[in-house]
Amino acid sequence: MKKLTKTGLEKLTRLFFYRYSSVLLTVIFACLTTLVISQEKNSERLIKPDIERYRAYVHGWNVVDSDTSKWHPKEFYVIYTDKRITFRFPYEKEQSGVRNLLFLNKETCEICLFDEERPLYEYRNLVKFGIEKYDVILLYKNGMYIRYNDVTFENGGCMEINMTQSDIQPTSSESEEWLTMRAFNDAIGNAKRKIKMKGDTTVSDSGIEIRGYVFGEEGDSLPWLFIFSNSNYSNGNLLTVSEDDGYFLIKSNNTSQSLHIPHGQMYIPCEMTVTVDCGILVVLSRNPDLDPNRRYGGYSEIRHED
Repeated sequence: MKKLTKTGLEKLTRLFFYRYSSVLLTVIFACLTTLVISQEKNSERLIKPDIERYRAYVHGWNVVDSDTSKWHPKEFYVIYTDKRITFRFPYEKEQSGVRNLLFLNKETCEICLFDEERPLYEYRNLVKFGIEKYDVILLYKNGMYIRYNDVTFENGGCMEINMTQSDIQPTSSESEEWLTMRAFNDAIGNAKRKIKMKGDTTVSDSGIEIRGYVFGEEGDSLPWLFIFSNSNYSNGNLLTVSEDDGYFLIKSNNTSQSLHIPHGQMYIPCEMTVTVDCGILVVLSRNPDLDPNRRYGGYSEIRHED
């Protein structure tokens, strides 16, 4: 009787531990599965995308290094969802080239770029120009600069900031510190990025060089975005493709260049025409007609010509 009771107890004990271990393993598996899924969702915007996959559809493109040439923009366009700002720059006698456009908040005394520095491939925190006054600083590569004081950026309209009559200031300890900040064409640390662009990489004296970024209003960079010369989105009218951080470079031998920036169905397209070397920062407005329950393809498509 004692032997039977002992055997029954052993069986009961084994059954208990078997059931307990099964439940424990199930819980562990569920937790690990949830963790993997969440990591995969986050990694969709943190893993460096393969832009060559999209460039494979575009033939006859040259590769240029975006940092070998000096940049001498005469204008800079900022297109936000609630405002458009045009900056006009003077001729730089030293010809060292523009490095950055900076903004000093007169209330907080903080100096900032267009966006807050973030880890690679994360959404950008774009600067929200409020009612505070700012000093606009055009910084050249040799440390010289122009400072345009007490600007208030107005919402819901267009404004122009003409810096062509402003004096260029000599290099100072303050401007040397500004030089340590990230350059305009280096939004995520790719100082030696390669740019693929269609056509001739040499621009004539009457030609136009355009450097810019395109973002969504949530701060997401818009990579692999096809930028066209008109609303006929065909391969023959394709100007360039944005990089994986939304950066793009266009070199045109035209005296006037139109840009049409679509983005599938997700955002409202942007159109503009430039006539001089310039910089552009475009923030596309989200399409208000989107169905929140439907998943949209975000990238513009090329209509192949017959």
